[in-house]
Amino acid sequence: MGCGASKSLPVEFDEVSKTWHAVCQSRDFLKPGTKVQVSPEKRTGWKTIRIFVSSTFKDFNAEREVLVKEVFPDLRAWCQERRLHLVECDLRWGVPKNTSDELVLRTCLEEIDRCIKENNMPYFINMTSERVGWIPKTGDVPPNLLDQYCLVFGLSVTEMEIIHGAYKKINPNSIFMLRDSSFLKDLPPDHQKKFLDDTDDLELSRKKLSALKIKITERFPKERVVHYSVNFDGIDDRGKTKLTVDDTFKSRVKEFFKERIDMQYPKGELQEVTQDKYLQARNAHEAFMKEKAEIVLGRDALVQQITEHLENGDVDVPMLILGDPGSGKSSVMARVADTMDEKARKNEIPGVRDKMRWSVFYHFVGAVPGSTDAEQMIRRLLKELDIVKEESQMPKDLEAACQLCMSVLSNTETKPVILVIDALNQLDDDPEALNMTFIPQKLAPYVRCVFSMIPGTPQHKTLISRESKPKEVFVQPLDIAAREQIIDTFFATFNKQLDRIQFSRLMGKKATDNPLWLSIALEELRVYGDFGGVTDKIDSLKEDLLGLLGQVLERFEAETGGSLLVATLCMIEVSKGGLLESELLLLLADEENLMPPEEAEATEKGDKEASEKKQNSTDVLPYFKWASVYRVLRPFLRPYGQSGEGRLDFYHRSLSKAIRQKYFGGQDEKTNDGKVKLWYDWWHGKLADFFMKTDNIERKVEELPFHLIKLGDKERLATVLTDWQVFDMLYHEEWSTALNAYWRNAGGKDQIKYCYIEAVRNDENSPEFNESQMALRYERVARIFVQAGLYDEGQALAEKAIKLEETLLGKRPERMASLCGLMSHVWDQKCKLHEFIMLNQKGETWNTISWGFKSIDYLKPLADASEETKFKMAIEMMRVSFSLSTWITLGGSPQLSPTEARKLGNEYLADAKNVFKSRNDIGKLAEAVMTQAILMGSAKTEQIKLYEEAAKLCVQAYGDKCVLAARLKINTGIYWEEIGNYYKAYEFFRNYALICEEVMGPENPKTIRGWNILNESTYKAIAQELGHNNQPYTEVED
Repeated sequence: MGCGASKSLPVEFDEVSKTWHAVCQSRDFLKPGTKVQVSPEKRTGWKTIRIFVSSTFKDFNAEREVLVKEVFPDLRAWCQERRLHLVECDLRWGVPKNTSDELVLRTCLEEIDRCIKENNMPYFINMTSERVGWIPKTGDVPPNLLDQYCLVFGLSVTEMEIIHGAYKKINPNSIFMLRDSSFLKDLPPDHQKKFLDDTDDLELSRKKLSALKIKITERFPKERVVHYSVNFDGIDDRGKTKLTVDDTFKSRVKEFFKERIDMQYPKGELQEVTQDKYLQARNAHEAFMKEKAEIVLGRDALVQQITEHLENGDVDVPMLILGDPGSGKSSVMARVADTMDEKARKNEIPGVRDKMRWSVFYHFVGAVPGSTDAEQMIRRLLKELDIVKEESQMPKDLEAACQLCMSVLSNTETKPVILVIDALNQLDDDPEALNMTFIPQKLAPYVRCVFSMIPGTPQHKTLISRESKPKEVFVQPLDIAAREQIIDTFFATFNKQLDRIQFSRLMGKKATDNPLWLSIALEELRVYGDFGGVTDKIDSLKEDLLGLLGQVLERFEAETGGSLLVATLCMIEVSKGGLLESELLLLLADEENLMPPEEAEATEKGDKEASEKKQNSTDVLPYFKWASVYRVLRPFLRPYGQSGEGRLDFYHRSLSKAIRQKYFGGQDEKTNDGKVKLWYDWWHGKLADFFMKTDNIERKVEELPFHLIKLGDKERLATVLTDWQVFDMLYHEEWSTALNAYWRNAGGKDQIKYCYIEAVRNDENSPEFNESQMALRYERVARIFVQAGLYDEGQALAEKAIKLEETLLGKRPERMASLCGLMSHVWDQKCKLHEFIMLNQKGETWNTISWGFKSIDYLKPLADASEETKFKMAIEMMRVSFSLSTWITLGGSPQLSPTEARKLGNEYLADAKNVFKSRNDIGKLAEAVMTQAILMGSAKTEQIKLYEEAAKLCVQAYGDKCVLAARLKINTGIYWEEIGNYYKAYEFFRNYALICEEVMGPENPKTIRGWNILNESTYKAIAQELGHNNQPYTEVED
């Protein structure tokens, strides 16, 4: 049945029929009967679900109350179990007075667009009764807005929502709730008018309403067109009509959205295909690349220079594209990536071998959620290069990922690949990312790299300090021709044009040579409503980037009512990694307490009451208010990409600087200005209170410790770190970098010991005590104790775990191997506390070795069946070899002579090195080479060569600030001391102490040992001669 020819519409509906006929003739209208399906999406992380609520304004308060207070909270909890964020888009609630008709309509249609972008087909609920609502007339809204959405005059705003969100595409995620009108007869006459159209043409309204209901019923299945009733329940104290909504409404809406969400995002798919997250990330970067590469004006020569470098076969170092903020690096990198990707697909890049083809890996740091995480970037690279096929084979942490990546990119057997990475300086501040440990000194023959960054940043300094210098290219300011072309192209897109004087005034500003400044300035002129005042507007534009952004922020405040926007900006700015939209809707809900007190001098009581009020609030910000904030900020926010996580953060760091300039007195958080410090603390406190209560453990771990550290709140930080869910996310067997760093801010060793012993004791006394889980908890806490230098406490917990395994858990081989290895490690650490090897250490050394033997014996039968077990055994063999060197120095014993110990150690090391080489594990290979040097004995000339080899491997794998680097420093120092070169020894011992303090903290026994060595008379004299002030940590504390 064609549109406009429905037999169910009588002739008297001609004008209404014409309107619907025009709708059905639009280019994006699907013919009746077209089958529309939404395919299940495989995913690995969180996803945002957006439900658009459509209805007329004044007559559905009761239903909206039911949705907001009953249906959506239940749905939200159900979604969270599936790692889904639910956001309801209710634009009829919270519309500010004096909002223009155009803005209301534009906001509604744009929000439906966002729903489409997030979920392919928007989740859509419409409620209709006896009103069709406001019908825009010519002049109310611009015609080009309706043309953009293929809509026509004669439709009400609600009809436009229905058509755009559901009707045209036969949206399977849409449901229509038609309210029975029989309740009207029970209403007092003066209350009935609220539920009827207020119009001079009631007949037209009646016809339109009848046609709308018919169209909905004909277009959609009957199970999605639900009739329900309400009952009049009197007049409330405010004179408002009270209606009771029947259970059909609640149950059907909840049932429908659960069914549709589960169909599109099945819970079972969440864990099944972990590799899909890498494809999703690539798709997100590709979308960003295509958008940025579409128009790149005035940079043809630079793009050609970069592509020629990448096509040249004689390059073994990266090319660095350097430029100040806003100089256009990202657009250039996007064009380069797009160009090379196209050439690779067409096999137009020369220099390949054996019919192999080039692949192109592109990554735009900061452009999509998660892109600042170096570990995730490297994992995606390893996946795309087919180095790692299964998620279980992925490196376990950033350190391991970096060393594998470095090995791959230096391997002559690596398949041809071009790496294009934009904004390297925006990677998270992990040591490995700052030290660029994932990029080798020399690239393999078929590896080409181009990186962009701001000059003078740590990544830039690291790369140019290398022996093999990278090729540097600086992005030059835009020339006049490029600026003119950009201005003309921009305004032509919007059918606008500057007159000659205006064009000249704009071009006369020196700042137009900066692409970011120019793009922001052009957007400011485009949205300026008074053409007669454009010349003055051009003259008023500040010429420095931060000044211009400050003007933009002032406009944003004026357009959005001020405090909501300022609070959003400040909270995103002080967050660790951006905020989810669903989080912001909750954070912004308490509009009376959005901003810091005027004088930033609230009493402790007032602070506590405000905090409790915020924490107990479950309201969300009216969505229309949020939509207005989001609209103005959108150009400055990182795109969502394909992840759909819903995280918002600033794409360009220049906006961060402008925010600090405007709202934080132009100062960073290290300021000595007490008032500014209170401002920072207030915002950190607001976020800390929020994340203390969140059920999203990943977000809690990511954000909460950061804010508590900023606040200096040691008590709450210790409480958070003792939460086992948080502990398990931060725990790493070898070295829990973040967890240990957080504890240093929470009170150090004493606090770690007290908190975890108390937490373990509580678990032991819990009625839910589980032997297997408790054994694992003992082991993990024991390893954290050892990492913190609490060796006796770690040993005690390890012994408890072993007792459980031996008496109640059947001595499971893998668990016994791990626990015996832990005991060996504990005794090894105790041995290393001694500054000299003495005979009285023989017992400790033998404990180290014998526990290591036990671990190896448990692992041997399992090694052939698992590469991971073989790797664990190789690590244990290397560690035992280190202890065997001490055993040799101590003279051995009848049960294991020095000769037997050296022979066994060399055999172990040979096997271990083979395993590490087969895995391209440069870090462990470096440790094995160091151990090989130690096993040789004292003052052997071959040792120094092995130490130097190990040091180079260590720097390639981990950088020069890591636990292994510290071990290399002290062992090399011992070598120089043994041959009498005390100045060399002093150099290495001092570096050992400095690295230990930075990596492990000042309280760690290894740090104290390092400073105590330097306090010996020989090294004290050298320090005095060199002007160094070395003091052991204990003296510094006193």
